[in-house]
Amino acid sequence: MDNIINTNDMTKDKKVMCEDLKPTPMFADRENIKEAFDYATNVIERSVSAEMTIYGTTALAVIWNTLANKYTLIKK
Repeated sequence: MDNIINTNDMTKDKKVMCEDLKPTPMFADRENIKEAFDYATNVIERSVSAEMTIYGTTALAVIWNTLANKYTLIKK
């Protein structure tokens, strides 16, 4: 679902479209996107076999949830 938010760019108010992400159940998030990305990188670097792909999926879900819970995403 798209939302419209008002911004103030110091010259005029304008409306922009933003994305509404829903968190993925069962997965955590991090304080910010840098921490989430670092976590994902760590997990993926330790995944050495095809059976460990679930860990990469978990890492991606943590990034998703961090975005969903901590950020307002604005479409470019």
